[in-house]
Amino acid sequence: MAEGESLRSICKDLKDFGCPAASTFCARVLDDKDFAERYARARQLQCEAWADKIYEEATKSRIGEKTKVTPEGGVEVTTGDAVDRSRLAVDALKWTLGKLHPKKYGEHIHNEITGADGSPLAFQWLNPTPPKE
Repeated sequence: MAEGESLRSICKDLKDFGCPAASTFCARVLDDKDFAERYARARQLQCEAWADKIYEEATKSRIGEKTKVTPEGGVEVTTGDAVDRSRLAVDALKWTLGKLHPKKYGEHIHNEITGADGSPLAFQWLNPTPPKE
């Protein structure tokens, strides 16, 4: 998992070696605090692996073919970089990272405006007399 593989695929791959189903694994996470802490660390490492994969996916060239039916009924095939496929993979990984590790990879939306040190902003009237309410 720390190398980026999903829990379900790990459990499936190791089924013949006695690995429990993913649902059994998750039940143990709920029942065993020490196991849950190790699982949480593995998930954090998984997020780091996925962050690396985003970079690899975004910088890798994938040559593919697109087919298109022409208005005359013929087929037009073009070969080029599969940018849409790479964009889909990157967006899916970014979304997943944002949900699993929002403090590090989530969208940072600030609901308040603060000063440089985090304190509330102080307003100063430029006009010597404040407006009447």
